[in-house]
Amino acid sequence: MAIRKIRVIKRADGEFGVFPPVQTAGVDGAGFDKIKLVNKAGEPLLCSLPRAAVSGNVAVNKVLDNNQDHTVTLDNGADAVIEYQVYTINSQKKAKGNSDPVLIIEV
Repeated sequence: MAIRKIRVIKRADGEFGVFPPVQTAGVDGAGFDKIKLVNKAGEPLLCSLPRAAVSGNVAVNKVLDNNQDHTVTLDNGADAVIEYQVYTINSQKKAKGNSDPVLIIEV
């Protein structure tokens, strides 16, 4: 089990980015990987992970204040590519990776 950090930042052009835009996660003898969503965007965020990605099959919709983080255990039981959403609350913009950010789960 590893903890993979995903940071949300405000770019120089005023848009918001998710880095890395693609995160690979999996499972080992210690269990499923976790992701730590870290808000470095300068304003509150809404992070939405679909239930197919999360342990317990429960969707996560979490508001993160600036400089706050939240850790989630991934577990969908099979290989998957899962898009998720990050929205800025004040600017009302969607944070982007190369497109929508993606989680790749390898079991």
